[in-house]
Amino acid sequence: MFVPNKNFTSVLETVKQVIEEHPNYLGFKGSKDETWLNYTFHLNDDHNRQVNLAVMLYHIPR
Repeated sequence: MFVPNKNFTSVLETVKQVIEEHPNYLGFKGSKDETWLNYTFHLNDDHNRQVNLAVMLYHIPR
């Protein structure tokens, strides 16, 4: 995700909060650094099928 906002910290905190509210969210798997977050979700129609998702944020201010 490319973030043009000047307040990058606010965007990081919002992403962390909002992603946990997703109905398919299963858990946080750790981070490579402050802007690379790893999560696990399940598929809509199959709660036994997991999907690993890496969210990477890049600060590109205008």
